[in-house]
Amino acid sequence: MSSTSFDAGPQTRDAKVSLLELPRMKQRGEKIAAVTAYDAPSGRLADIAGVDCVLVGDSAAMTLFGSTTTVTATMDEMLRAFAPSLEVLRRAEKLGVLLLQLSPAFSPRKHKLNELENVLQLTGDFRVAVELRNRNWVEGEEREKTLDFLRERNAIFVNVDAPPEKHFTIMPSELNAITNSDTAYLRLHGRDSRAYITGRTVAARFNYNYSDAEIDDVAARSKRLARDGKEVHVVFNNNARDYAPHAALRLRKALGQLVSLPPQAAELF
Repeated sequence: MSSTSFDAGPQTRDAKVSLLELPRMKQRGEKIAAVTAYDAPSGRLADIAGVDCVLVGDSAAMTLFGSTTTVTATMDEMLRAFAPSLEVLRRAEKLGVLLLQLSPAFSPRKHKLNELENVLQLTGDFRVAVELRNRNWVEGEEREKTLDFLRERNAIFVNVDAPPEKHFTIMPSELNAITNSDTAYLRLHGRDSRAYITGRTVAARFNYNYSDAEIDDVAARSKRLARDGKEVHVVFNNNARDYAPHAALRLRKALGQLVSLPPQAAELF
């Protein structure tokens, strides 16, 4: 009787792969396997099989509300599915501000701010920051109308640090508005005009590493916002390498909250 042997492929790792291990794997020339699973059981199977990175995205429409497609869930249903996870964070005192980021297509020419009424009411138990991505909401007479709308609903206006171009998709960086006396919000997208306007992907548009001089500018602006807000949330939206967390640490140092900085991570991909 003869027998045949075969290579079963990579075996399951004993330890989990951490984010810090991924750049080391790249430096060693190892292949990195990544799988997107659309339900928890599939994600579990991929994890058991030893896949390095597993992204799991359950569909509320199908798994919670019994739909046969992923696109039928209403805003009310999505928020109902989302709220329990927020309660976990709130009980642990780890919940800051929810961000409602709108598309540049949401413009005053085609839309009205009262279209946001429903979602702001449904999230009324939480602090919500509204990021408009169409400059026309804060140009001319529209500016005060926009800020008044948010102020009356206790919503938080998202100030931005962005390129200086006067493009309709770029909100003006010189605007410092506080519409909720408890919280000021500043989101930093980088200052590369070409990338912001012509980038085909999010990774391309916000691939920006703030210089130390620019971090000093952000620190000064944060202090100005702190004069009128009890809290200031500063968020770096720069998703290449460790640009965002490293910039945040440098900002903390510029604000006197840190004495020294950890080294910056090597490029992953």
